[in-house]
Amino acid sequence: MDRVYKDGAAIDPPLAPLSPSVGYPTDGDQGTNTIATQPGEYWFHMVTESLVKVIEGAGLTPDHEDLTQLTESIRRLSKTNVLHLQGTRFLTVDDAGSVFVDLPSPNTLGVMYLPEASLLPGMEFEFTVTSNHGFLQIAPFSGDTVDGGVWPHQVDKYSSFKIKSDGVNTWRRVLATPVGTVAAFAGRASIDYAAPAGWWHCNGEAVRRDYWPNLFSTIGETYGPGNGTTTFNLPDLRGEFVRGADDGRSIDVGRTLGTPQLDALQNITGGVENIQIDETSVIGAVTGAFQATDNGANGNSAAFNSPGIDITFDASRVARTADETRPRNVAMHYCIKY
Repeated sequence: MDRVYKDGAAIDPPLAPLSPSVGYPTDGDQGTNTIATQPGEYWFHMVTESLVKVIEGAGLTPDHEDLTQLTESIRRLSKTNVLHLQGTRFLTVDDAGSVFVDLPSPNTLGVMYLPEASLLPGMEFEFTVTSNHGFLQIAPFSGDTVDGGVWPHQVDKYSSFKIKSDGVNTWRRVLATPVGTVAAFAGRASIDYAAPAGWWHCNGEAVRRDYWPNLFSTIGETYGPGNGTTTFNLPDLRGEFVRGADDGRSIDVGRTLGTPQLDALQNITGGVENIQIDETSVIGAVTGAFQATDNGANGNSAAFNSPGIDITFDASRVARTADETRPRNVAMHYCIKY
């Protein structure tokens, strides 16, 4: 695209018409002596200049023989690139932006090698896998790292992975949610929906340290060492409540981050008042979880021939009870950001 015409072009741009016809074009109407709309030289100038400015704004030099410039300019300005990947691809600076990756075949392993981080400070790539086939790995250039790791980072189906160069030798992940954040997910309870893309289900699973270095550097072996060398454990929050760490507040003393705690019940008390052991075996007020009943038997005192009285304790008389102690709740999946 450029300022190129068949003939009659001028050096200087045309001036806008003094009395322009504003509205929508028509074919004219002989009955009303309305002439057909004439675009005129300024109209061609407006269209040409608008397109040329887009191309120049994208950092390209207008070339009337290259009919892909407008498309490329839109891709650059919107930072959008669609790649159909099967196998390996070495990216360049021109590929920077939002890269949508289609892995067309099941079990395909696609690997994208990043350009050198030093080529352009602030250069960004955001990879999104658009299909549910295969796996995508992002690998740094030799000598570079991605958040300190040299291993390829795996991008799951329908998930995104955004990184930004520091202009030296490191790519940093750009995250709206910090790694290690735990949140409740209301998705369906199935293998595919236990956690959204970019998150792990907090089920205690052992995962690889080299595949998930950001998460490992955040939580380490707090929730389990895995095999002690190549894996570590995710938190296992299935069926658990999460409690804020005490951190010196002296409410939950003696706890460290990630330690479990068994259920417990605050003490429930009751009383039996004014017990009198005589011929009538009088018992005063029975309160709380206690209950007194006449069992119809004689007492065990040789001095008195009195009716026997049983005293029992049952917390269900004053509180809701179950096989565990719990507050009101709703079941959801706890997930951790990786």
